[in-house]
Amino acid sequence: MGRAEALGWRAERVLTIDDDLGKSGSSAEGRLGFQRLVSEVGLNHVGLILGVEMSRLARSSKDWHQLLEICALFGTLIADLDGIYNPSDYNDRLLLGLKGSFSEIELHILKQRMIQGKRNKAERGELGFNVPIGYVRRPSGEIHFDPDEQVQQVVQLIFRKFEELGTLNAVLQYLVTHHIQIGVRYYRDRQKAI
Repeated sequence: MGRAEALGWRAERVLTIDDDLGKSGSSAEGRLGFQRLVSEVGLNHVGLILGVEMSRLARSSKDWHQLLEICALFGTLIADLDGIYNPSDYNDRLLLGLKGSFSEIELHILKQRMIQGKRNKAERGELGFNVPIGYVRRPSGEIHFDPDEQVQQVVQLIFRKFEELGTLNAVLQYLVTHHIQIGVRYYRDRQKAI
């Protein structure tokens, strides 16, 4: 807000939209702040959009270029720490487009690194995961049937009913109709589940 005022905007004319903090910009879906921003620009209520890294506002080329198009139509400027851009100006739009593309690529690279990290852990035998219902992991790391006989019976029943009924939906309906509950272990400490 202080930066907007330093650029000449009166405090009562500045609106902060920070609804999407901590949410991925990979899609506009479920991001009410971004959707509101696009709507406000489309209603011609916005003269300048300020942000730290504007290209991270939308890490999807579709969403980013839609915002740029609407800003160009309504004369809305975009500003970040690097400068102030006019999406109507060819050079500024080219630069904003490149920033958006790099931001989208960065998201792809992060995903690839995370996938490769999982693969590396799996190759070393260190990839942790919760065991399925009906099983437990012993402190030694071995996986065994749950020692609780009721849990064992329910899991065996599920497999028998699936063989008999043929679909997961039919098995679920059977369990609900007969009030059969499936025991789920809750792990407070993630390390205990791994």
